[in-house]
Amino acid sequence: MPKFNLNKLVRDKLLEDYKRLNQKVGCRELTKSEHSQALINKIIEEVHEINIDDSAEDMSSEVADIMQVLEDYIKLNDLSLEKIEQIKRQKFDKKGGFIDGSYVNTIELTEDDEWVKYYREHPDIFPEL
Repeated sequence: MPKFNLNKLVRDKLLEDYKRLNQKVGCRELTKSEHSQALINKIIEEVHEINIDDSAEDMSSEVADIMQVLEDYIKLNDLSLEKIEQIKRQKFDKKGGFIDGSYVNTIELTEDDEWVKYYREHPDIFPEL
C-alpha cells in the first residue's frame, strides 16, 4: 500500500473524508504555536497555488483558500479584524495600495538615510549593489 509524507495542515473535515475513503492517516493535534506556524506555512502554500494563467473561477478559489487561512490565523491568535481593517485603511491612506503595479528595481540612498540601516539588516531580501 503506497504511503506518502504530507506534513501539512489540512481542512478540518478532510479527516472524515479520509476515513470514509478507507485512507489511513497519521495525524496529531498541534499546539497553538505549531498551529500558528502551520497556518503561516499554509498561507505560503496557497499563495504559490495561484497562477496568473488560471481562469477567474480558479483564481477565486485560491483567493478564497487564502482568505480562509487568514481568517483562521486571526481567530487563533485572538486578533481583531476591526483593528486589522483600521490599520489597513491607515496604511492605504498614507501609502496607497498595490493596484498601479509600480515595481522598484533599485533604490539609491544617501548614507545618512534612515532606511540604509533597515536594508543592510536584511541582505537576503535587499542585497546591496
